[in-house]
Amino acid sequence: ANTTLCRLNVRGNLVADVGAEALGATLARNSSLVELTLRSNRIADRGAAAIAEGLGANRALQTLSLKQNKVGKEGGLELARGVRANDALAALDCGENALGSEAEDALRKAWITRRRQPASLRLG
Repeated sequence: ANTTLCRLNVRGNLVADVGAEALGATLARNSSLVELTLRSNRIADRGAAAIAEGLGANRALQTLSLKQNKVGKEGGLELARGVRANDALAALDCGENALGSEAEDALRKAWITRRRQPASLRLG
């Protein structure tokens, strides 16, 4: 496992679902990455689900930005599951996606259920 990479910013690199699937698998095994910025990468539900699965197994990531992607209801619901399973995450930005109210509510509930203060959750 990589023990030197602490921050990864791939903002605006057209990562899309295929790249997000690879990153999700990496997240599940990584123990050093504390910040991941995936803003503006055309990530949709399939990619968000892969990130969520990796997030559920990860114990190091503290900051995740999925702002300005194409994550919808299903991806948002999967992210809520990943958030519930992760105790390390302190900041999550899912703003400017198409989550819808059901997924936003699920994320809020997941965040509140397992959150220690201070914490940052951005939706909408």
